Amino acid sequence: MFKVTGLAKGGIRIEFYQDNEQLVFESYEEATAFIEKAKKENTLPDNYQLIIEEVAK
Repeated sequence: MFKVTGLAKGGIRIEFYQDNEQLVFESYEEATAFIEKAKKENTLPDNYQLIIEEVAK
């Protein structure tokens, strides 16, 4: 399982939640699609780098 994390200068980290639960993806491809959608919709400031991290099961 994978999660998407946003990193900004100054050590700021953001995690994504939906309905008070961390947004977790079954596959790396799903997480990649989430990043592409976020970039396309321009929902985050440009200074955030979105990365995919594996989540312990």
